[in-house]
Amino acid sequence: VAEYLHNLWDHVARFQPVTVMTSVQPGGTTWSHSYQLNILPPLPERQLGKRLGDNLVPLRKINTARYFLNLRRHAKQTVKMVREMGGDNIHVFIGIWDNESHFWCQELRRANIPYSLHAYGRELILPMYGRLPQWRKMDFTNAREIIAISVGTAGIVKNSFGANLTVRIVTPGAGPLPDRASWAKRADDLKKDLGLLGRTILLTV
Repeated sequence: VAEYLHNLWDHVARFQPVTVMTSVQPGGTTWSHSYQLNILPPLPERQLGKRLGDNLVPLRKINTARYFLNLRRHAKQTVKMVREMGGDNIHVFIGIWDNESHFWCQELRRANIPYSLHAYGRELILPMYGRLPQWRKMDFTNAREIIAISVGTAGIVKNSFGANLTVRIVTPGAGPLPDRASWAKRADDLKKDLGLLGRTILLTV
């Protein structure tokens, strides 16, 4: 997902301004990109099962409500930053739907900022409990458009949330060819590890 989003928005940024906002904190690796990168404060940690009282249902519900409240605050701050950066001429693309990004969708609707959602597959059919299925449906049906990675994913979107939704298909690219020398070395290392040196290998995909 990260590679797909990076390549897609890096390409778009060559033709018009793009700002990528992420709550994933940077590690030691750097890479070139044409878009502007803004690092957001990290998301609140849920720590399910590690919180005091999580073994008791009433206290677990209170802990979860507190976690959702913190996510709402985080989303509110993020959407405020988005508004200050782009004014009225802005459109937000949410990289993947999950419980956390629901609060961004919700705050964007409250701020009357249009948003689109990227769709991959698993997050559309993952079994959920409580109000989460309703939140998921609400976020997808209120999106200006959904960007699916395949015809199959587009079909899941329409079957799950409504045939009238605007779904565009942007398939993932294969990325640049790896360096042949490093590829050959990795293949030899794998053959040694698996005990396949000198053997005929049949690969099916």
